[in-house]
Amino acid sequence: MTYSFAYFVTGTEDIGTAQRKKNELLLCRARVAPGHRLLDIGCGWGALLFRAAERFGAHATDITPAEAQADHIEREAL
Repeated sequence: MTYSFAYFVTGTEDIGTAQRKKNELLLCRARVAPGHRLLDIGCGWGALLFRAAERFGAHATDITPAEAQADHIEREAL
């Protein structure tokens, strides 16, 4: 789950696909590359962080005041 918006390329995608496309678009436009560092403030459930690390090879760090979200990210990152 991500916040703010989704990117519907064809208009037929489901919301999960559109949200993944949004993250891909943001990371491509920011020209994130292996070895880059990314700080996501208010990172939600970490979808952008995980995509930056897995697909683009970035070192991703999060900041969130939400304990449940921080716990989820920590579990998923292991």
